[in-house]
Amino acid sequence: KVGKSPPVRGSLSGKVSLPCHFSTMPTLPPSYNTSEFLRIKWSKIEVDKNGKDLKETTVLVAQNGNIKIGQDYKGRVSVPTHPEAVGDASLTVVKLLASDAGLYRCDVMYGIEDTQDTVSLTVD
Repeated sequence: KVGKSPPVRGSLSGKVSLPCHFSTMPTLPPSYNTSEFLRIKWSKIEVDKNGKDLKETTVLVAQNGNIKIGQDYKGRVSVPTHPEAVGDASLTVVKLLASDAGLYRCDVMYGIEDTQDTVSLTVD
């Protein structure tokens, strides 16, 4: 599933939430530990005028309770603690910089479901 969320506006040094929602009905037997099958990846992408990816910068990757955060985003980004419980993998960004403006992509792999969402952020 690929979605496109409405654009988000933020203010310099303020805080925004970039929405990303996924279905919490995993196609897995209940005996599995579902968090092991959840992987969230947020990237900032630059696309050319045809919408083709030119560059991708990893913002955050969460898997098995481990969270890796890209160099430019350390201490400024987070996702919900138990995303699989609520189907919410939204990215919260604080201390916004002008350079944070742009297009972000959220990839959620949950069980065999793969959800992708793009959201653009403007900072003023």
